[in-house]
Amino acid sequence: MIRPVHLRMARAALGWSLKELAEKAGVNINTISRYEAGNQVMSGTISKIENVLLNAGVIFIEEEGGLGPGVRLKKQLPLSLGDRPATVAKRENVRAKRKG
Repeated sequence: MIRPVHLRMARAALGWSLKELAEKAGVNINTISRYEAGNQVMSGTISKIENVLLNAGVIFIEEEGGLGPGVRLKKQLPLSLGDRPATVAKRENVRAKRKG
């Protein structure tokens, strides 16, 4: 089961807000916030959140050899234009207009 620190790091790595993760996992935003703060939540809820993050390509790393816990992202193919952050998409649209 993921730990609160894993959850905070995973959201940061994916660039997801609390609201985005709550919608994707089908759980209440306050539940995610409480768990990130270190409070208890139902294990079934944590499993839902963990599955969403695993499907998004997050790998959870446990403490080992004096190093703390962490997360990694699986290598993925480039996202389609609609899935990329708006700033990247906007920059590419500006470049295309300059060329065209």
